[in-house]
Amino acid sequence: MAIHRFKCSVELNQAIIQFSNMHKFDDSELLDIQFKEWRNSPAIHSIVESERNFLSRHHYETDIDVKIFKSIKYYYIKKFLKPEVVKEKKTRNHQLVPKDLKEAIQADLEKRFTESSTFKPSDTFERFDISGYSIPPESIKKCYKNQYYQMKQKKYAPTLDA
Repeated sequence: MAIHRFKCSVELNQAIIQFSNMHKFDDSELLDIQFKEWRNSPAIHSIVESERNFLSRHHYETDIDVKIFKSIKYYYIKKFLKPEVVKEKKTRNHQLVPKDLKEAIQADLEKRFTESSTFKPSDTFERFDISGYSIPPESIKKCYKNQYYQMKQKKYAPTLDA
């Protein structure tokens, strides 16, 4: 099977990381010159040739020198120079549903399933009495729909015993 994408060997990857750390602030022209000198050094030449032989055995067509230079320039150097954006994690307010409310929801769903197995939980929730609970209605609705889904999956899933 032909290789279309590859990960470099550990030796080559370490050499690439070391080179990119030394030249991360060079401009494009200087980087190109430094890369050619680095690439022609005997130690790197032997590592790259063993990688090239491996890839040719696996039908990799692209020139490995181009691939290495692009990975240095665009993945190792530009990634380093770009500030890392850390997204703030949104904290969810999970409301614990009391056991008696959960049991009432399950009883209501059991009743609805016995009447008809093809009902919409959004319609039956509107008829469900949520007064007397100090929990936000959105949390109760979410619990109702989750219980519906779990019951439908476990008890009322269509069987393939035809």
